[in-house]
Amino acid sequence: MLDFIIALATTLTIYHAVPSQTDSTPNITASGYVIKDVENPKPIAAVSWDLDVAFGEWIFIKCDCPYDGMLVEVQDCMSSRWNNRVDILVPLSVKDGKYEVKIFLIPKYEDLW
Repeated sequence: MLDFIIALATTLTIYHAVPSQTDSTPNITASGYVIKDVENPKPIAAVSWDLDVAFGEWIFIKCDCPYDGMLVEVQDCMSSRWNNRVDILVPLSVKDGKYEVKIFLIPKYEDLW
């Protein structure tokens, strides 16, 4: 049994690595992670500040949505105006997405020892 996993009900939305949805350096996340392919990026998560999730932790998503079963690493944070929310970085071809989900937070491996 994995008792170190924390489950939360939250809202999941999508975002693109573009200035209108990020800041003036859309290919660099708050953690310093560099997005190499802005048009078709590796999925990563940005979390709202109130969730108190650290960069490098992982989120497993359960929902009745296209992201069910996805495991993504937290590499970004959201604007302080958002609460109880997770954003998933998606390709520019994906145009919309807002879902009520359950997420499972998994600490960084080195935090377990």
